[in-house]
Amino acid sequence: MGNLDVTQGEKYPLPEDQLEILYQIAKKYGDPERENGADTPGAQIRINPFPAFGSADHYLNSMDFLLGDAERRTAKLKKISAELSRLEKAVFGKQGDRGTLPVMKNMRQYYAYLVLESYYHFKMRELNWKLQEEDPTDDLLKEYVDAYMTQCMPFRKQEDDFHHAFLKQPKGTPKEEAEWYRKGIRFYSACLDHQKILLDITRRYTVEYLKIPKNKYDERKPLVEEFWLKAGGLMKYMTDRDAYDLTDNRREMFAVDWMDIWPTAGYPVPNAGDSVFVRAVDEAPLGMSSPFCSISPPALQGALERMQRYQEELAKLSKGLNKLTPPPKILPKYAFDVDPVEIERTAIP
Repeated sequence: MGNLDVTQGEKYPLPEDQLEILYQIAKKYGDPERENGADTPGAQIRINPFPAFGSADHYLNSMDFLLGDAERRTAKLKKISAELSRLEKAVFGKQGDRGTLPVMKNMRQYYAYLVLESYYHFKMRELNWKLQEEDPTDDLLKEYVDAYMTQCMPFRKQEDDFHHAFLKQPKGTPKEEAEWYRKGIRFYSACLDHQKILLDITRRYTVEYLKIPKNKYDERKPLVEEFWLKAGGLMKYMTDRDAYDLTDNRREMFAVDWMDIWPTAGYPVPNAGDSVFVRAVDEAPLGMSSPFCSISPPALQGALERMQRYQEELAKLSKGLNKLTPPPKILPKYAFDVDPVEIERTAIP
């Protein structure tokens, strides 16, 4: 028995109030004297809360964590799947003695569990349809792109103008070279200030964005916990070890499959290649502010690397300008504050 193919808007074929029949069957054909405690609070599943990233930067630096979580989840599902194959052979591949059929225990409880599992798959899909219809992600990302590009477009135009002026400035005379340094400082200072503003916009919307996958995760969590205990109410009457383990692994597969962080906390790049993006590049080809709106580690890393590069360029240009036009020495207010020889040296041109 697999999941019943119920599409959005349809009702599950078995009314919820009739699911009690499953427990009556499991108990009637089980061994109440040998209950295994599968539905007690102590047997409840422990589902980790949605990650507390703490800040936008922690989330934007979380690629290793989320990839690791996805890899652990994939490995877990692979292990469960292999165990299910082994247990299915152990339960359903039994051979009877010559001339007799094999005895298969706890099949009523097992098939009652399959009905329950099918019902909760339906409930989970129904919840996901609801979450999808109410999902504010697209509206939030549109707001983010608008806020980002409203700043980015004029930033790029100013950077383009400053960049052209910097590149065209001759350096033939000391005066011209000093002006070249000043225009370079003006250009990279603007780039650095602009990048800080754009990064703050991304950080602000990252905090809002994280509330959405957390809400989805938090709504799925109690449904999985409810299913886990209700499944335990059927499993507690199972005395065949292989049948119990088969059911338990199916239950774990359900939980691991539905409680996934990665799809709900991925990294959107909502405006790559759209008309505003293209116009930003075409109108200011030498602008340095990135037109990519991205709540992602690569975007954060790119922004931080650009800021570091701008700071390094500013340091080099400032050093060069100071060598070319050293600041005048300031004499102390009182002559006794300095060596008389130094005063004489400073006074002599």
